[in-house]
Amino acid sequence: YLMTDTAGLRGLADFLGHVADRAWFQRHRTRILSRIAAVRRRDLDGDGLIESAYRTGVSGTNQWSTCWYDVVSFGWKDAFTNAILHGALRAFVPALQHFGAAREAQELARWADQLRTSFHPTFWNEQSGWYAGWRCRDGKLHDHAFLAINGAAVALGLADPERARSILGKLLV
Repeated sequence: YLMTDTAGLRGLADFLGHVADRAWFQRHRTRILSRIAAVRRRDLDGDGLIESAYRTGVSGTNQWSTCWYDVVSFGWKDAFTNAILHGALRAFVPALQHFGAAREAQELARWADQLRTSFHPTFWNEQSGWYAGWRCRDGKLHDHAFLAINGAAVALGLADPERARSILGKLLV
């Protein structure tokens, strides 16, 4: 699952920001930065969003999912996984700065900005007025009114406040 790494990064970022001390960070710095780099390599087309190299998300191909909670078989560009990744990247920035990894923090801030810029045009469904679940490799948007995806996009800063109110209002109807 693509989401496994992003959820792990989010937990690690929160741990660094609230619990870890400098000695712990220094002891694990290389492995932390290596895991972040491994997830970054999953951005297969350079737009900041990570994609599955194996799951295309194309309907009818009988592939399994990129997202642990999904039995619909998300694939290629997964909105939920990328929303969680955005939150993780944003949480890493102050944590890494605190531990003296300013260059790495700046790189992650740029990646988070790029991901945020790509998220809206990639997953926005103009007809429904909310974010879809995924965009398959064929370019088709798959939208089934996913509450978790739109909630994550709102909670993790991928929708500006006005859009967030609109999304939640439409989903609550």
